[in-house]
Amino acid sequence: MKDVVISNGNEEEFIEMAERLGYDELTFVTNKTLNLKSSKVKVSFEKNIFKSDLNKDRNLIESKKASMIYELEQDLKKDKTHYRNSGLNHVLAELMNKKKVSYGLSFNQVLVASKEQRARLFGRMMQNLMLCRKYKVNVVLASFARHPSEMRDFNDLVSFARVLGLNG
Repeated sequence: MKDVVISNGNEEEFIEMAERLGYDELTFVTNKTLNLKSSKVKVSFEKNIFKSDLNKDRNLIESKKASMIYELEQDLKKDKTHYRNSGLNHVLAELMNKKKVSYGLSFNQVLVASKEQRARLFGRMMQNLMLCRKYKVNVVLASFARHPSEMRDFNDLVSFARVLGLNG
């Protein structure tokens, strides 16, 4: 079991929480590598995971700099009557499949959202998962926690994915 987190200088706390939750591997989204004391949890640092930016997503995907893009649903525009502004469309989904860029499904995004935003996020995530299934884009489910208390058990994340319609 693997989780992806975004550290803020508190890597030791993340590792401690990962041990308590039973994770085997923990990936930090960062540009730097640190020497951490050894533990049961395998630690890795990834600099090719990017948070979505609507103006830069397509360039990131085409340049092969990104291995994963997460939080595509953060578009501030209102959803239209017949479709949602989910940050992912058929063109980007096809490019993601072709360039082997994964879609990161962030639980933290839902965790910190208000009730109104949460409903909108669920709908956008469901639409993005539908596009990912159709265009065979790899989906990575992780907490993307910014604080150790925002990490969740692997089974909780799997349940969340099933609610959104992600099977297998």
